Amino acid sequence: MYLAHRPLFPSSNNNNCTKVMSDRGITDYNGNCKLMNTFIGAPIGTVRDICGTGGQKYFNKKKPGVRNLRKSRAPFNIVVCRLKDATVSPCEYEGAAYNRHIVVACDVKGDPVHFDRFLSYYPAEESVELVSVF
Repeated sequence: MYLAHRPLFPSSNNNNCTKVMSDRGITDYNGNCKLMNTFIGAPIGTVRDICGTGGQKYFNKKKPGVRNLRKSRAPFNIVVCRLKDATVSPCEYEGAAYNRHIVVACDVKGDPVHFDRFLSYYPAEESVELVSVF
């Protein structure tokens, strides 16, 4: 479930990524070190609101068949944990904190089920990247 994968980051200190990723057992689908994971620093209800009045429809040109994406109306505090070196075990991460609009996919009940991305641009621009996938 989406909210289980995107819990609050335990503090505003983004240097905790290695511990948080390890403590929560966050890996890729094969059980290997995950390249990147984004944590949303907001109450669950606030994230759910993106699927309602706290968000607006969003179209991702790279995913034209996906129609259930919603962009947050307000920016969120997020921490992006990136793998430092994919060839070294155990997994070691470094984090970066941002305040960005986020895009989530919503199910028919109006619950967020997938974190699609955060937007690294101001709303007037049309340049998007930095994708996070489960």
